Amino acid sequence: MNLLIGLLITTLSAPAFAAPPASALGTSFERYAGGRFVPQAITEHQGLRVNPECAQTPTTCQALKTHARALQSRIKRDIAAHPADAFCVKVGGSVVLLRDAEKDQRNFCEFPDGSLIDSWQLHDAGKEAP
Repeated sequence: MNLLIGLLITTLSAPAFAAPPASALGTSFERYAGGRFVPQAITEHQGLRVNPECAQTPTTCQALKTHARALQSRIKRDIAAHPADAFCVKVGGSVVLLRDAEKDQRNFCEFPDGSLIDSWQLHDAGKEAP
């Protein structure tokens, strides 16, 4: 529990940066669940980082549907300590912290259907111009 709280505090206090390029990420991730880190597969689908189940069912995957809706609607983003996470919650997701093989933390947005998408890629979809 302390590790999860520490990860959350680190996330909320970290400066906001854009997501690293997809080519910089591997497919081996872990997520914190049940008091420990467990494997979490992430793959690319049309240039987006999502879980394999989402990539296999793109027409029903909530993560991809929300990304497409964000591209078209120019949904207003709130300014927050971590805007990508705040946007994830705003569109009906919950924030999941994953770490890659180098133990670098990545934030993903998880939807009720279990689909995952990189939080920054979702946030930046159709972002309003400044």
